[in-house]
Amino acid sequence: MLRTFKRQEIDRIPLYDSAWAGTKKRWYREGMPAGVAFKLKALYGDKLAFHGGINAQLWDDVDLVKAEMERIIPRLKEGGGYVFASDHSIPNSVSFDNMKQIAALAHKLGKY
Repeated sequence: MLRTFKRQEIDRIPLYDSAWAGTKKRWYREGMPAGVAFKLKALYGDKLAFHGGINAQLWDDVDLVKAEMERIIPRLKEGGGYVFASDHSIPNSVSFDNMKQIAALAHKLGKY
């Protein structure tokens, strides 16, 4: 017999399924919903390291991605355990100049 659990995901209505299997599959397919990383960091930040969380769809607009980085990186790096990355593959449309600016800001914000 498959054991099931009633749970309410941070970003969804209550579901009945095996603990996190469905959630992990959906997050792999769709990306982690906005704000979930902060909630998980608060709950498990002393036990887990976090990677990514910077919306790749914003990387074409350097001002938007910089604002997103300034919002996310300081909070997720608190207490250690954060690795900078996009949430998915970086689109081909992102210019080399944007990449240089993003890398420079990640280096500045990511220092401990």
